[in-house]
Amino acid sequence: MQAALFLPRRAPKVSVELLDPEHHEILVQGIRNVLSSQLAETTMAQLVDGLPLASSGWEARGSLIIGDHPLTKHETFCEGVINQTRAFREAFDPAVLQFDSPVMQAYQNAEVGSAQFKMRLIELVAVAIHQIAVLLFQLEPKLHVGDINSVVMWKEEARWVTLEGGRRIYEEPLFEPRPTLFFHVDYLDHQQYPDGLADVAGYWAEDRIFGGVVLFDRGDSGYEMVQRHNTIR
Repeated sequence: MQAALFLPRRAPKVSVELLDPEHHEILVQGIRNVLSSQLAETTMAQLVDGLPLASSGWEARGSLIIGDHPLTKHETFCEGVINQTRAFREAFDPAVLQFDSPVMQAYQNAEVGSAQFKMRLIELVAVAIHQIAVLLFQLEPKLHVGDINSVVMWKEEARWVTLEGGRRIYEEPLFEPRPTLFFHVDYLDHQQYPDGLADVAGYWAEDRIFGGVVLFDRGDSGYEMVQRHNTIR
């Protein structure tokens, strides 16, 4: 007899539109406040562009950006990127976001201003920013002028190197390029994420905007700890 196959259960998703007016207004305003910050605008603009700025590439731990990498020349945004990012922000409807039902219910049940309310609010805002980054990563066409893939997949060419004493060795690149330049070094296993590489970019965005990927260890009380998993040097 064939053994039963048990698939992993996922919490149902719900919209912010199900919240009461007070909880809805506070959450939506929290999302908009973060999106309106200079750091969030610069982060999201890089996703709209299609390539991170050179400064972001240098800052990331695990970066493979070296002197000859073409990303080092990408020092400013391509034309129209900031305007399109701002237009997206102004037109964005939080109703398109989807949140785990248990977390949303816990936020709805929490008294405004309480410790649990603040914990759930932080969690939902972080999830929202991640989802928005996913949407922008997936958005086409990109505004970068030039071939994005050639920059992403660039690697050093193998070469002969002459060592001290005249001995020559054949040196090959130590690492293969990563499938995206928008990455958090500890969240690269894109095959396990629902949105694949777009989720990798989402963690990158969290890292830049919140100073780390926002993790939750609620303990017995349900609101004991918020952690940030940082990778920016």
